[in-house]
Amino acid sequence: MEGTTSSRRIGGLLTMRADETTLGKSGWLMLAGRIVLTFMFWANGFAKLLDFNSGIAEMNHFGLQPAVPFTIASIIVLLGGSALVISGRGLVIGAGVLAVFTLMTIPLAHPFWRMTGLAAFQEKEIVSEHISYVGGLVCIAIAHLRGAATKRIFA
Repeated sequence: MEGTTSSRRIGGLLTMRADETTLGKSGWLMLAGRIVLTFMFWANGFAKLLDFNSGIAEMNHFGLQPAVPFTIASIIVLLGGSALVISGRGLVIGAGVLAVFTLMTIPLAHPFWRMTGLAAFQEKEIVSEHISYVGGLVCIAIAHLRGAATKRIFA
């Protein structure tokens, strides 16, 4: 029956299948999640777009030359990948692009293995966060693919 939930007890705990709850069917909640998940990317893309010279300075700082094309490419990847994920159109491609971009920043911007002390610790923490973001992007891509497969089967 539409709108009903199923529950069962496992080890004394009451559980519900998320796909059968109102929360699990909430399109606006999934949209909000995609916006929050991509915040790091679109906020950085807009920051570079609004202050292009700072974007160029960042590329120079990390030794990426020529800095202007790298800055433009970063803006395109950050905003384009975010738009694909947020819109849900091309979500898997957008998530993949952002995941690869994130992984590429690790050796370029956060080489903690070349550092010592507090700097190494701080950069390692940033790398851990980056890896977690990649995991979130992979999960949302899988969830999207599963949802699309379900729609094809039951449509």
